[in-house]
Amino acid sequence: MMNPGIKIRSDTVERVMKALQGETPRGTIILVVSWIDHMLKLKFMHEFSHGSAKVQESLYGYGGAFSSLSSKIKTAYAAGWIDAEVFFDLNLLRDLRNDYAHCIEPLSMDEADTRRRLNQLKTPHRVYTDWGKVRASEVK
Repeated sequence: MMNPGIKIRSDTVERVMKALQGETPRGTIILVVSWIDHMLKLKFMHEFSHGSAKVQESLYGYGGAFSSLSSKIKTAYAAGWIDAEVFFDLNLLRDLRNDYAHCIEPLSMDEADTRRRLNQLKTPHRVYTDWGKVRASEVK
């Protein structure tokens, strides 16, 4: 749903995929959601590109309109850039990221709560007809 004018370079995708290799479940969740946050920020910077540098910086800095992932997700949905299923999934992933980032205990993608939440994802069903049969630990 990103603007077709925003291109993701293949070497960028390769760097992200390489960074994910060998990551812990905690690191994987945090990196994936950071990537989503980064891509949304690029979209916002493209769409809201007028004004001085100071005004632009204030949008993304502490307390700015687009400073949090939550505000970016809500705005993207309100603007019609993402649909209800993607909105739901992004919020689910954001919540999971927050839990993984703030928990001091080791976490696994196979834990009951994590599995339950990952099974609630809606958009993977658009692409993978067998999504419900795939376990997170099997995905490479």
